[in-house]
Amino acid sequence: MQKERADTLFRGDCNCAQAVFMAFAPELGLDEDVARKIAGPFGGGIGSRGETCGAVSGALMALGFQMTPVEDLQTGKQRLKAMTGRFLKEFEEKYGSIKCKELLPYDISKPEERKKAQEEGVFRSICREYVRGSSCILQDILAAK
Repeated sequence: MQKERADTLFRGDCNCAQAVFMAFAPELGLDEDVARKIAGPFGGGIGSRGETCGAVSGALMALGFQMTPVEDLQTGKQRLKAMTGRFLKEFEEKYGSIKCKELLPYDISKPEERKKAQEEGVFRSICREYVRGSSCILQDILAAK
């Protein structure tokens, strides 16, 4: 199950975006090392700026990559937009936001606050839940498509 794989990757050396995207890479036919490289800059809310949560970004990358080509490009775009909207809505309903600055008790774009967050284990505790939750939401959406 992708939730457990994402959790294992996140507890290892992957950031939140990498963990989610890499967890889905095998079923997408994507090499995990390629997925790691693609998702690398998105951890910590895009380059540790506290913007869109990396677990959200990783899930959306997987969602976009998973979408099979369709003959009608407009239909494909509409399906992807609907699935993206569903993912974002469910994540926001569950956690209250998709932005790191609002999800975490520290503004990790500021070096001193990022250091405090690391010292207190915020990434390994709070962010771990976002990685797992993001993977679950994505898995449900992909199963329903």
